[in-house]
Amino acid sequence: ICTDQTQHRHRIETRSADIPGHKLPTWHEVVAREYEPWTRRHVVIDTAHHNAKGAVAMMREALQKRC
Repeated sequence: ICTDQTQHRHRIETRSADIPGHKLPTWHEVVAREYEPWTRRHVVIDTAHHNAKGAVAMMREALQKRC
């Protein structure tokens, strides 16, 4: 997740499609989506506070705890 709405919006509005012909959703389309909550155990990483390297470290730590 990205709890910083300003940062999340910036990411949505400035990204580019890496698949030819793929149309990315607008900010309005993203916030208007209906999301279903997870009903089972899961890992949540807030990308507003962690870079990719930090997120990977958190995922590895979570996986090690599950094994």
